[in-house]
Amino acid sequence: MSSQGIIGPIFLRENETVDRKTYNRILNEAISNARSKNMVDGFYWQQNGAPPHRTEEYLAFIHEHYDSRVIAKRFPSKYGEDEEWSPYSSDFSPMDYYSWGSVEDKVYKKLPKDIPELLCCRLLSW
Repeated sequence: MSSQGIIGPIFLRENETVDRKTYNRILNEAISNARSKNMVDGFYWQQNGAPPHRTEEYLAFIHEHYDSRVIAKRFPSKYGEDEEWSPYSSDFSPMDYYSWGSVEDKVYKKLPKDIPELLCCRLLSW
């Protein structure tokens, strides 16, 4: 999410859990979507410190697209950056303290019946 737009949404498929295969699909879809909206060059990629998100494979993939503009646990030590983003920092991003709550308020104001209704009537009405 940025002042330039939203990447996604990207949904889990029915009975899908976030394993290595699913995260790979999500990451590829997100970066492809970001590239199509010109949200890669000059932008930062930020993700949480969940163990599946910080494997060598995924950090390298994100580095390939966002260079050193990445806020992620283990990224600075892997790619020679100067500062590590503290996982216990009180400096939360807007995604942590505003955006998710705002999205949730809009989505659940009236429960959508299916994904097309969710996309059509909720996220695109901003």
